[in-house]
Amino acid sequence: MIKVPIWCRQDVNDLGISLDGVPRAGFVCGVKKKCLRDPKFQIQIHGDPWIHLGLVKDKAVYTFQIITKTKKQRYFYPIPMFGQDPELIKQMTEIEPGHLKNIRAGRCKILIYNTMEGWNHDNFATTLIRIICDMYNLTAKNFVLLTGNRDDTGFGTINVYHNWWEFHMYFENAQELIIQGRNSQLQKRPNKFICLNRRPHPHRLLLTALLENYRDKGILTCGKEVDNGSLFVFDNSMTRIEEKYTNLKPLISDKFIKSLPFVYEENINAADDNPTVDNNWDKFHNSYLHIVTETFQENGQTFFSEKIFKPIYFQQMFILVGAQHDLKGLKSLGYKTFHPIIDERYDDISSHEERLVAVSKEIDRLINLSDEQWIEMYKECNDIIIHNFFHWLYRQQTIHINLRENLLEALNE
Repeated sequence: MIKVPIWCRQDVNDLGISLDGVPRAGFVCGVKKKCLRDPKFQIQIHGDPWIHLGLVKDKAVYTFQIITKTKKQRYFYPIPMFGQDPELIKQMTEIEPGHLKNIRAGRCKILIYNTMEGWNHDNFATTLIRIICDMYNLTAKNFVLLTGNRDDTGFGTINVYHNWWEFHMYFENAQELIIQGRNSQLQKRPNKFICLNRRPHPHRLLLTALLENYRDKGILTCGKEVDNGSLFVFDNSMTRIEEKYTNLKPLISDKFIKSLPFVYEENINAADDNPTVDNNWDKFHNSYLHIVTETFQENGQTFFSEKIFKPIYFQQMFILVGAQHDLKGLKSLGYKTFHPIIDERYDDISSHEERLVAVSKEIDRLINLSDEQWIEMYKECNDIIIHNFFHWLYRQQTIHINLRENLLEALNE
């Protein structure tokens, strides 16, 4: 088995060592050591260093080969995708001369990674790559991206797709998930839908306003303050709605704003907590339609967070409110969707505002179906639901194989 050679820095042992002897900051390269200690630079160091690369130890040992000496072989030099402004990036970035020599000779590529986010490549990635290129006289082809965004970069840097959230959504007792999911398939459910929105992104605010009159028919949540009481996301979303959703912005009335947040009563403080793994299964099994509002709705990033995988492992029918061709991207991973039982033509609409209107009309139709109609739909979609569940389990166990093969291909191109 040929593994992916990756550099692991050895000057950071004082910042912690993992249980398998790997420095916790070993894959946080290209950053001055003093900056790793300075909170101003906001460099996160995980207890398990393999999480930086989108895996955990039991899968990483089949994927990566740690390199601590530069030899003749090709290897990756990993740098996290910084979210800071250009001046901070310049202050913190430092690539050692030996690695620069190997990069210019084609024996090493810089791996810019962030598998937990699907940021538009034209934002963080281009800024970081441009600055490093200017500092060290490199080109875009000296880099490879490892991100949760499925889209190609368009600027000459290879993007390797790997999604931490698909891998991370793990349950030890899959058999119990299967049993509870199957038991709920042909039963009447008290909720026509469930739509959970924590961070108040523009499309989530607008969809919540469109669904407000249906609160008595399902579970609808939407946050306002997040991250210890911050209104930054909400205020930024209001600006985006004003600029990008001109036809829908009247939905966000003063009355609606005052009614936020919409809360579902359970032991979760959505303003601060982020229950990516949700152990309260009943609310999902008690709801027919899972309305998934992905992180991004404007085009430029195809990103699947934990949100889309929840209806898959809770064996629910779902509708996806995201960017154009998100459903197409999901199907490219081997999952199946529900067209024509659910009208998914909205996925082809390029305008994010028109797409949101189209998907909301289909949601409106589905919410008003009877229990008997829903049960018949679940019978018809049973094969899709079962396929998605077991395909998710399969990818749980094999996703590192695709990662290994794709990284090796990118390294040797």
